[in-house]
Amino acid sequence: MKRECKLCFNESDDIIEVEEMMFGFKTYFEYLYCDSCQSLSLINIPNNMVDYYPRNYYSFVKRSANKFKNWISKSKSANTLGDFSIIGCSVRFLTGRNSNLKAIKICKPDKNTSRILDIGCGDGFLLDKLNEQGFKKLFGIDPYLEKEIQKNDYKIRKESVEGLVNEKCKFDIIILSHVFEHFEEPHSSLKNIYKLLESNGALILRSPISSCYAFKKYKKNWYQIDAPRHILIPSFSGLKQMCEKLGFRLQNYFFDSDAKQFLISANYKRGIPMISQNTNILKTRFYPKGMYFTIFSRILNLKDKGDQATFIFQKK
Repeated sequence: MKRECKLCFNESDDIIEVEEMMFGFKTYFEYLYCDSCQSLSLINIPNNMVDYYPRNYYSFVKRSANKFKNWISKSKSANTLGDFSIIGCSVRFLTGRNSNLKAIKICKPDKNTSRILDIGCGDGFLLDKLNEQGFKKLFGIDPYLEKEIQKNDYKIRKESVEGLVNEKCKFDIIILSHVFEHFEEPHSSLKNIYKLLESNGALILRSPISSCYAFKKYKKNWYQIDAPRHILIPSFSGLKQMCEKLGFRLQNYFFDSDAKQFLISANYKRGIPMISQNTNILKTRFYPKGMYFTIFSRILNLKDKGDQATFIFQKK
């Protein structure tokens, strides 16, 4: 039986059965592969979706209390945003650039006046980095929070995009960092985000990309499918066309996949859930296999064949 793609609405009968592998829950879900736009859509969204976001889900994990580690991280963030330092430059070279901060730098915000909203921000990891760098007007929402989080200079609300639209809020930059793929109604969510942006405001959208080498290689074991949390995994062209139809203009983009697309996916194929894998920076970048796949990932990124990308869309 043919099903409708959640991105382009064309019909396809190419179905892939995917196991939940982040926590090893041993549950299976069907995804539709669209022959027209090459996107992946979750066919049936579970009623108990909240159960697939436990407290140890990565976006809810609190930041390290290690002062030295946080100082190193702060130096790297400053360097990515344009403030040169030997420490920051060295750490960025060894560990890679933070894609969210790189995209924010491209948008050229004003630290004192630009209103920045992070949707699906979890515990506020990115907002904390921006706060450390002197950004004053920060806002965060996440519908899966247990309760509101009050930080020293901003707060994270348990709220939806639709709720902010009803409040007639406006922002200069809105960040969807690996959040778009979790939207149950992606078209209506992007329409509401468009309403939240000021004229010429920017949407930073980071997402896994289905038209990638890793999906072709690993199919149902590609770790970025992340069943059932990822509801729509777009292709590059599909996402671009979708956003342009809704009134956005693509200003810039870059692919930023890394060795995890190979290391984690290969372990999924062996039946090892992510929670049982060692995915720290040493393993994924500096072990021989990690170094090889890091170089290979960078080559794929240059060819627009990496498994994730960062888009900067501007409101027309």
